[in-house]
Amino acid sequence: MQNDVNTIFIFSPVDFDKVQRHTETYYLSEYCSKNFETHVATPSSQLSGVTNHHFHFDGIIGVVFLNLIFAPFWAWLFITEKPDVVYCYPEVITPALIGWVLTDTDVVFDIRAEPFEQREEFTSKKGQALPLLKRCLYSVDEVLFGWTLRRSDLVVTLSNDLAEKLSHNYRIDSGSIHILPLGVDVNKFEPQTRGHGAELSLVYLGTINEIRGLDKFIDAVERLDHEARSKLRFDLIGGGDDQYIAELRSRVDETLPNLTFEYHGYVDHEAVPRVAGRSDVAISLLPGLESFNVSSPAKIYEYQGLGLPVIATDIPAHRRILSDGEDSVIVDQDDPGSVSTAIEDLLSEPDRVSRLSDCARDNAMQHSWENRFSRLFDRIRTL
Repeated sequence: MQNDVNTIFIFSPVDFDKVQRHTETYYLSEYCSKNFETHVATPSSQLSGVTNHHFHFDGIIGVVFLNLIFAPFWAWLFITEKPDVVYCYPEVITPALIGWVLTDTDVVFDIRAEPFEQREEFTSKKGQALPLLKRCLYSVDEVLFGWTLRRSDLVVTLSNDLAEKLSHNYRIDSGSIHILPLGVDVNKFEPQTRGHGAELSLVYLGTINEIRGLDKFIDAVERLDHEARSKLRFDLIGGGDDQYIAELRSRVDETLPNLTFEYHGYVDHEAVPRVAGRSDVAISLLPGLESFNVSSPAKIYEYQGLGLPVIATDIPAHRRILSDGEDSVIVDQDDPGSVSTAIEDLLSEPDRVSRLSDCARDNAMQHSWENRFSRLFDRIRTL
């Protein structure tokens, strides 16, 4: 049976009018704005083509306002607007309950990571500990999260590995899970004119901190001889841990004076293709953390859209998207020497870089956001 979708409400505890770190949410709202009557509830995002609703705070206070203070407002909206779909992200509880009680709407939960395991893993990796009060709040949140997931009409997540984890941890029927990997806007992310002047130009785009493998990349470049380093250029694009970024830049200046290096900082999403697309090869040296292993890195699809081959570590998240020797060079995550070898090989074989680039762009065409969301809403219409 096919059900019409005319009106959709999207609830997020965080703003996502900037794409970085919220890629899927941003493109979902854009797709919905073109196809449905769309309402979006966030702390303060101003999105075009939708009706924006604001609860004005983020963080723990924002979660309280979203789920408690604004509950009567959501109830009134649901009664008056009669949504066909209520689309929720983690920490959205009350809107889902109101949807079930007051309407016959379909409630969909979108889970991009196992939120509680990821929080523990990243905190442990950085050598930090959560305060007792936060641990208590997160424990309550975890119970409510699992209870709500089990009662949702559909759970959306980004990989089979993550689907299995959610199904096991929260006793979700695997038949009620839809796999929605990340994707790329192939019209925005398309091949650019190369031209940095270096024989091989490499780029990293994304969050910058100590768990993204950038130290291993610098280790690998330091292993190259003086002549090879002088033929390279490295562009670093993104924001994150300011102290780590300062230390990384200082290290490059001190140990790699003959490497052409530019740190661009945060670059607006619309300008990313122009800035990153001038390079020849991208890097993604993520370690084998469980949170990364079950993920679907958005930047890999965007690199492919730009026609950039990727030097990538041998972890499941990369293997699901990339094919070694066809659109990428897969390297050992624990061996900087394998990264050095990959760079040397690509530096000496420009024709190979060109072949990998063509294949990367061809693969990107299969992973457009338009195709991803079209299949998702085909599934939602069957609920």
